[in-house]
This record gives sequence, C-alpha cells and structure tokens, in this order.
Amino acid sequence: MDSAGSFGAAVCPECGGKIFYYYRFDADCCLGCNIWLSDKCPDPNCAYCSRRPENPLDALFFEQSRYGGKMWRRENYAHKEWGRERKKRRRKSASGR
Repeated sequence: MDSAGSFGAAVCPECGGKIFYYYRFDADCCLGCNIWLSDKCPDPNCAYCSRRPENPLDALFFEQSRYGGKMWRRENYAHKEWGRERKKRRRKSASGR
C-alpha cells in the first residue's frame, strides 16, 4: 500500500481505526468502514475527484491490479544482469569516479 497512500495518526470517527490518505485522489478514507472521509469537490474536471470510485476498497483493488506485476518489475529490475550493470554505472557516475 505504500504506493497508493499512507496511514496517518488521525482516527476514524466511526470505528476508531487509522485514517488512510490516498495520494491519487488527495482524500482521506477509512478502510475498515470502507468510506471516504473527504468530500468530492464540485469541479467535474478535477484530476483527483472526477475519477474517484464510490469506495476506497474499490480504489485499492484497482491500484493493485493496475500496478501488480509492472510495478514489481520496475522496482526490481536489478535482478537481471543488464539491470545490475546499469545500476553500477549510475552509482559510479553519480559519485563522480
């Protein structure tokens, strides 16, 4: 869930669980109650609110299916030989050696 958002210190007024801040939709939600705690704005062209699903668990399911395999490969490309070599070259050029 790190790529989708983060848990804050605030608690849900309904169940007392930790509130999850969803980066993509710029909104707070409670995953235990499956409700958004932030209202949508009235702008139909808003980049955040216009594509927000009805409930937070639908949004998390979408993120998981959207990035599942691709995100793992992108973050762990160094498991292949060419990726490891590329990473070495980047480190070498960044350190100025």
